[in-house]
Amino acid sequence: MEMVYQFFEKNQQRMISASGVIESNRYVSAFKKTLMNFSIPLLILSFILMLKTLKVIPANSLDLTAMLLFLLNHLALLFAGLLGFNFYRKDQKNFVLNWFFYMVFIILSHKLLGQRLILGSIVILLISDQIIRFFRRIKSMVDQWLSIPMNIVSNILITLYFSGIVVLWMWLCQQPMVQIGVNYVLNHLNIDSLWVVMIIVLLEMSIWFVGINGYGVMVPFVLPFAYDNLIQNFVAMNQGEAVRFIFTPNFWDYFLSISGSGVVLSLVILSYFSHKSEIRDLGKSAFSSAMLSVSEPMIYGVPLTMNRIFVIPFILGPALVGGFQWMVFNLGWVNKPRFFVADLPLPFSIFFATLDWRGIILGVVSIGLMTLIYYPFFKKYEKDYQEKVIDDTKYDDLDLDF
Repeated sequence: MEMVYQFFEKNQQRMISASGVIESNRYVSAFKKTLMNFSIPLLILSFILMLKTLKVIPANSLDLTAMLLFLLNHLALLFAGLLGFNFYRKDQKNFVLNWFFYMVFIILSHKLLGQRLILGSIVILLISDQIIRFFRRIKSMVDQWLSIPMNIVSNILITLYFSGIVVLWMWLCQQPMVQIGVNYVLNHLNIDSLWVVMIIVLLEMSIWFVGINGYGVMVPFVLPFAYDNLIQNFVAMNQGEAVRFIFTPNFWDYFLSISGSGVVLSLVILSYFSHKSEIRDLGKSAFSSAMLSVSEPMIYGVPLTMNRIFVIPFILGPALVGGFQWMVFNLGWVNKPRFFVADLPLPFSIFFATLDWRGIILGVVSIGLMTLIYYPFFKKYEKDYQEKVIDDTKYDDLDLDF
């Protein structure tokens, strides 16, 4: 335990600096903004599919199925458009040209990538941005050589450069070998496996442990795959097929992070039964936040960050429980998380994400397991905890009267 703590103590500043670099990155900022914009259409589609699954609306309606398929085929295109908009919007001078060029790439790639365009749009954004940056360097060099502004030459250069890139991209998208290669990569590029799930949780909790919001740092690396899985599950449900993927946004939000990162409701429960009044008060104040899957009151209130006692259960415990949850879903004991329910409180979020009452049982078992994992460390923390004692008599000698 001490060795693990010393590792984090030694590397805390490096991890904080790296997290700061990630958070300030313009690609990451654009992606996070896009996720917020994208939640509304996802909620609407999820609600319609939920009604269809519950047979509130006709499940065998060909018109409804066709309409949903059309929307699902263009949902990723909407995400791509929002991503480019949020990325280029700050450059007001060149916004229209840059965003138009990026969208040309997206539209040309839509047939090749289909619903997988969410992952593809991130790569296309990186490529198109580098192409635009390279063009600006060339244009700057040409302007210096010519010594005077040459609008006609600049316009010809812009037209030839971008037209050539577009034609080349169109040709590549039509090549059979490119299509086979892209499909192969997309089919094998997934986070829906036991070990990947556990690694993601370990990384998230490690970042939390040094005092940084681990979920926020991991979002740009994890949620593209989770949203890609969710849309593929939507398509399968619309066609009456079994859903394939477990790792969707709400699997991360309401199972891996049930009651918040670190499964803090387990600590809230233990705090309720503490014989230390301050610990009990902390547990009571954090209960409502935990039911909304907000973990900060417990993480920073105990605190769990850089805490020698909790380093092992806080980092390793959620990864083990997350692996257990993934296995339960993989074995088919509980419906896989298939709907997007945003910010519903527990236990409604668990139920509506799966439409399975057994999901609530899995949630209770997960909290119970984490309570057992936390228990011996919590008792150590409770034993060492020193309550603040207020001495009302220490100012008596001052003879104050007010």
